[in-house]
Amino acid sequence: MAKIYKKAEMWDKMQDIMEKWNDHMTHGYFELDRNINSDNLKMACEYVADCVPILKAKWYSGVFHARWIETDTKANELPIFEFRETKNKLSAEGNLLLTRIVNKKNGPQFRVTLLRNGSKDAVLFVTNHQIMDGADLKLFYKSIADVYSALEKGLPAETVQIKNGERGIEQLYKNFTDAEKAKLKKMISYSKAQKKKIEVRFAKSKFTDRLPKLNKAILPAETFLKLKSNCKILGVTLNDIILAQYLRTVYEFGDLPDDARLGVPNMINMRKYLNGEESGGFSNLTSMVVPALAKLGAELPETAVRCRFAMDRLKKDYPGFHGWSLLQDVYHYAPHSLAKFLIGTFFKNPLVGISNIGIIGDKEVEFGNAEIIDAYMTGSIKHPPYIQLALTTFKNKITFTMAEFGTMQDYILIDWILDSIVDGLTAFANAHITEELAKAAYENAIR
Repeated sequence: MAKIYKKAEMWDKMQDIMEKWNDHMTHGYFELDRNINSDNLKMACEYVADCVPILKAKWYSGVFHARWIETDTKANELPIFEFRETKNKLSAEGNLLLTRIVNKKNGPQFRVTLLRNGSKDAVLFVTNHQIMDGADLKLFYKSIADVYSALEKGLPAETVQIKNGERGIEQLYKNFTDAEKAKLKKMISYSKAQKKKIEVRFAKSKFTDRLPKLNKAILPAETFLKLKSNCKILGVTLNDIILAQYLRTVYEFGDLPDDARLGVPNMINMRKYLNGEESGGFSNLTSMVVPALAKLGAELPETAVRCRFAMDRLKKDYPGFHGWSLLQDVYHYAPHSLAKFLIGTFFKNPLVGISNIGIIGDKEVEFGNAEIIDAYMTGSIKHPPYIQLALTTFKNKITFTMAEFGTMQDYILIDWILDSIVDGLTAFANAHITEELAKAAYENAIR
């Protein structure tokens, strides 16, 4: 069996370190209105894996180097796909199956399950976050679905192009001038004022007593449309209003004062710096910005305006590149084990985060003629006291998730957080937002 050693990119290594705080898996759920062909789905998964060898690779983390070890083993010899039948509700059973992890040291780096209940199916994806982020996950799912659809039509899998190019962050710098690259090199970190912490009231229990769970809450399509309309009147984005409500909820359960200046990292897709081009290969090209409000504000509209101002300020200064040059230098000059120790020790993982994974188009991921009736994606499952709100939008319905290793007591807390977010957004969506109210929110925000 031939072995091919491939470079581990910076974010491959960083996601490996993240194992201290989460399971570093990503999850995708697609519920269908009918049964699909399990043999063709299996062949589609295996074809994509053979086209992208890192999906079949093993992860090696040694003293001097971290690498991917690719082999010439065919995907049909690996545990990539499984078919299951259940009498339980697909969404409930799917939630349980999505909490499993892949073995990164042995590979493969993703698993697909076709789950069946009578005449309906659900396709479940679990993928090692070291391989790719949310933006590429959607393309990864689409690639498998497109190959499946081709096979259903009697076409060869080769009719679908699968990307397998450059994975590193270097591709993000190609459109910058030398002067801009020099400036990015100096962007070390965000200010310490944005790194205040809160105490999250998780139950004190043994690690072995905590079980993984994907906690969910739904904002219905009709509420989403009203929310969008009121955001337009207020002059803020959906991201602004969701971040604002999340902050208000976090301040409440954290018992924080109005001027706490809590920084909540927002995940951003760095592919914006490719100027419309596609990234070379499936990869992690995500970073974060950390807005911190001088004051929370009395009401949600004011908080949303403050969020807009904070995000606008961050967007003016190459958002997402803060701290990258330091990480690159550590990985370049230090042996891998030392770099892993230094970053794992001194990197302060935020307790609270938010990630808008984005919209899943209802025609974006199609499994032949089957209609997708529900779909969502979510990030890694956190270890207490770390939490992250993730959200995806499908057919104007937002699925909020908080994935956590916890106890029943912890799940109650998480459900309260999710319910508070949905209730706050629903109240705003149903409110009569006038231009006068919007003007007052802006006047209060700039004081």
